[in-house]
Amino acid sequence: MEGSASVVAVAVEVEVEVAVEVEVEVGVEVGVEVGVEVGVEVGVEVGVGVEVGVEVGVEVGVGVGVCGWGWGWGSGVGVLTAERSCPRGVPMLPIRLERPVRVSEPFDLDLTVRSHGWYDLPPWRYDVERRVLGRPLLLPGGRTAYAEVAEGQGGLAFRAFAEGRLGGEEARAAQAALRHCLALDDDLSGFYARAAALEARRAVGEGKDLPDLRWALARGAGRLLRSPTVFEDAVKTLCTTNCSWGLTRAMVTRLCDALGAAAPLGTRAFPTPAAMAAMPERFYREGIRAGYRAPFLGALARDVASGALDLEALRASTESTDALARRLRTLAGFGPYATEHLLRLLGRHDHLALDSWTRPKLAALRGRRRVPTDRALRRWYAPYGPFAGLAMWLEVTADWHGERPAWP
Repeated sequence: MEGSASVVAVAVEVEVEVAVEVEVEVGVEVGVEVGVEVGVEVGVEVGVGVEVGVEVGVEVGVGVGVCGWGWGWGSGVGVLTAERSCPRGVPMLPIRLERPVRVSEPFDLDLTVRSHGWYDLPPWRYDVERRVLGRPLLLPGGRTAYAEVAEGQGGLAFRAFAEGRLGGEEARAAQAALRHCLALDDDLSGFYARAAALEARRAVGEGKDLPDLRWALARGAGRLLRSPTVFEDAVKTLCTTNCSWGLTRAMVTRLCDALGAAAPLGTRAFPTPAAMAAMPERFYREGIRAGYRAPFLGALARDVASGALDLEALRASTESTDALARRLRTLAGFGPYATEHLLRLLGRHDHLALDSWTRPKLAALRGRRRVPTDRALRRWYAPYGPFAGLAMWLEVTADWHGERPAWP
């Protein structure tokens, strides 16, 4: 990649524990500062362009500050390329590069990112061509950071950066958040085993209504992108009910722009429950233009902010899916679809979360002139048991992931 012809400042600090190689290619004038705490070799070559190479022999992490952004990714932690510089005197963004995030094989980042429409909603950003997923995050200490992942050799390359020093604990918290969002720790072995057994039946002509999920088995599909918090997933789910995707995107964008904390690169984090709870219903009706959802959004935020409702505890709940569904149905605005959709993002796939898009899409995929009843649709996927909803979703979205994707 070609560098810019302007002034760039780069600072490299070796701190934590990872074997790292960082390369920076920039334009003509370059200032380099290197602080070293453990065995480090630094080489600088100046010519038409400038290369700064840092090699750390022991297991160390690297913090890098770059005035400008636009990154390329290579093996291991990644190859860093500054494509745009900023004026002299502009504070640099300290960036922390961590060890590659290990994933189970097969794993396709794009499959998980585009598993459903969340990647298209703020504060997510997805560069389809480069396959880099990022978003601002609220860190445990109250600061914001911007974190990204991209595919790399041996796993996912990860980086996080913020205004001011980004410590190791903060970087690990950001990495853990993205790991959760990508469902990397979800155990899908039960689903894959059942899908393989059902595919064997389908191959010999049994189970005429079974979906063809060979592609999902071959590519390791089944992980669904979710938010760092259940609260964010719940708010976004409410914004998907009874409306077009364009309206969903508009409502979520307004929420982030109006109430989200400022974050690096001019982004804003998703609003906290407290920030949303402080706003009157009129704000949601007139400012967010949420329509009938306005009182539901305010009520959900107030219940979570006050502690009356602990949505985050639902992740680790040992209750049955039906018991969780009954609890979610008590929330204002949560009907059958919203309840089952949120259950899906909690890793509970017993239900189908049918809506006005999935029903006709399934009818078209199966060559049916009429949309089957919900009872008939449930019968199609019943052999998948607790994974019925996941099997249905993978069938209805298979064309999103083909050679010529039908983008969601």
